[in-house]
Amino acid sequence: MPTLTNEEQEFMDSPITPEEIDAVLKNLKPHKAPGPDGFTAEFYKKFKEPLMPYMTRLFNDIIKGGPIPKTWTHSKIVSIPKPLKDSLKVESYRPISLINQDYKIFTSILANRLKIFLHKLIAPDQTGFVPGRNITDPIRKLLNLIEHSKATKLPLTIMSLDILKAFDCLEWKYILA
Repeated sequence: MPTLTNEEQEFMDSPITPEEIDAVLKNLKPHKAPGPDGFTAEFYKKFKEPLMPYMTRLFNDIIKGGPIPKTWTHSKIVSIPKPLKDSLKVESYRPISLINQDYKIFTSILANRLKIFLHKLIAPDQTGFVPGRNITDPIRKLLNLIEHSKATKLPLTIMSLDILKAFDCLEWKYILA
């Protein structure tokens, strides 16, 4: 299992800077529903100057092992309709959890830091959701294998696994095996 070096771990654990908070605030999407506390992205953007010292201190206390705010353990669950589905059927809706913006800001900072090392931590064959990797790469690889098999007349066996909703009932170790 790949791991981070000591220096990389130190970077991940280093104090959060106001610049990191500001970068995340700039990327918060406007007009999104707030979490249970009612504060929107627009609120944090508008009042970033007076809030910055408090957010910086809170986030760094958490990085040092301090407790997370109790409000971060709450979410508001709402159902939203799936596009082009019959609104009278329950399966036409999906639940989403609305979390507080301060929690989103904190986790976005950690995600931004982690993105730097994803290529090292995630297997090269996993292409989804990794910057610099294209989800179509496995398809291209498969087409290359088929062409190679045809050209060399070597037998080729291909197995396709449909794992739709498999996560509801299968353990990851079986899917990844």
